[in-house]
Amino acid sequence: MRQRANVLKLSAVTLLFALLVMLTGCQRGSYAIQSGKIDRKGKVYSGEYKRFNGFKSYSLGKARNITINYTITTKAGELRVDVLNENEQVVSSVTQQKEGQLTALVDKEQKLLLRIEGVNHQGMFHLEVIP
Repeated sequence: MRQRANVLKLSAVTLLFALLVMLTGCQRGSYAIQSGKIDRKGKVYSGEYKRFNGFKSYSLGKARNITINYTITTKAGELRVDVLNENEQVVSSVTQQKEGQLTALVDKEQKLLLRIEGVNHQGMFHLEVIP
């Protein structure tokens, strides 16, 4: 009876850990936001805040190329948007431009990552990944 209870506890802990990994596996980052938020809805990433410091990353899945339409408004500080390859090397990036299109092209299909980094950034951004 005691052995069965231990197996159930171990199963519950394993399930909880697996669920936690699945829910956080697509997002990474270390950041602080003052009075605002960063949000993702499907292929749209947006943020509006009084101050953003740090970075937030999202998996874009496997692709050979990717295009992102963007709008960035900066009142102070710096904001940088990067597309990284599977080795986490910057393939394409944009900083401080108001609006435009960011295109990243790699030699072979691979996992791509979107990284949004702020240094005392005050303002907002809107990014839309175009299929």
